[in-house]
Amino acid sequence: MTSSTTAAISAATPDDIVIQINTINQLFNAPEINPFSDKPIDVAGESALTRMVRQLLSRYMQKSEGTRLIIQMPADQITPGLQTKTAEAVRRYADAKIKDNKLNIRVSRRVGLIELLVACAVAMVALVVTTAVLAGPLAGLSETLRGFILGFVSILAWVLLWNPLDKLLFAWIEPRERIAILRKIKSMDIVIEPQTEN
Repeated sequence: MTSSTTAAISAATPDDIVIQINTINQLFNAPEINPFSDKPIDVAGESALTRMVRQLLSRYMQKSEGTRLIIQMPADQITPGLQTKTAEAVRRYADAKIKDNKLNIRVSRRVGLIELLVACAVAMVALVVTTAVLAGPLAGLSETLRGFILGFVSILAWVLLWNPLDKLLFAWIEPRERIAILRKIKSMDIVIEPQTEN
């Protein structure tokens, strides 16, 4: 990640991410909810980087080369070296979140696999028992009623299998997208500039 020093307000492009904060702490930590503020992060009560990741996810497929992170804050909050320190902090934040998302993917796959094995066993037992009961004690039932009972148990078995399959097949997608976004954030130029007065 690189950074550049600006003495004046930079001309933001449509590809840039512009964040307005009161203190550099709000880049990482959520402020208290304040619906009377004119800053989106105050109104939503979320950290600026959390909001930024969501913005980038919303345009995930769009070209992101050259996108800058422009942080606007009160001039009295901008101290010498803040831009460089912020770039390093954002890089550490992104690295930590990347590791966290990778861990979430591994845990989700492991839990999903265990749940799938248990669900398969339960579903198999339920189907075998139902089939045996229908062929034995309930053999006198009509074909329609027997088919209804067997179909109902089959649906229950599928419901048992769905959540584990969802974890194995789909739960990794969002964390993987977040990892890609966080890697983009690491490579962005960061510009800290004084915010304009309304």
